[in-house]
Amino acid sequence: MTSTRLCTLGALTALALTLYGCEGLIGEGGPEIASASITPDTIAESSTGMTDQFFDVTLVTSGFAFPIEGATVEIEELGRAGETTTAPTIDGDTIVLNDIAQSWFQGVPPGEYPITATVFSEDNAESVTQLSVVTVTVTE
Repeated sequence: MTSTRLCTLGALTALALTLYGCEGLIGEGGPEIASASITPDTIAESSTGMTDQFFDVTLVTSGFAFPIEGATVEIEELGRAGETTTAPTIDGDTIVLNDIAQSWFQGVPPGEYPITATVFSEDNAESVTQLSVVTVTVTE
């Protein structure tokens, strides 16, 4: 009976080591936002109402098994989404949200504002949301 328990314990240990080595089975891997940038990253409070001046957000991703379809961004503290006036540009793992009007920050007092981004694949098969991917500073 002891040898049966040892065999079972050995088999379970081998299974655990195998599962540990498989990224998809232990929660590692999968889609992620590898890097992000926003241009401009600083605006004057007097420019926050501008509808003819724009932000561009670039998100570089990795780990998507399906083609990227789109992305969203929002000001974390306010839950205010950045609306693009043009379709995003998608090139492989990189998505650029063009022409988000600076009015996105209208009425926001001076300070630093972290931005949350979500990237999703075709048919929403996969998505990833990351807090504080970039920060916009509003100055006096």
